[in-house]
Amino acid sequence: MLELWTHAGKTLRRSVSEREAAAVLAAWQSPLTPPSDEKLMELVT
Repeated sequence: MLELWTHAGKTLRRSVSEREAAAVLAAWQSPLTPPSDEKLMELVT
């Protein structure tokens, strides 16, 4: 289960595979700067 909190105070929950969970953890621990909001929106549309 993946749980994310938005800046607006909303909580988003989603069941994920082990591979997806590992990818999220790797991205979270990365020293690279996060992508812009516009780039993130491209991923979900």
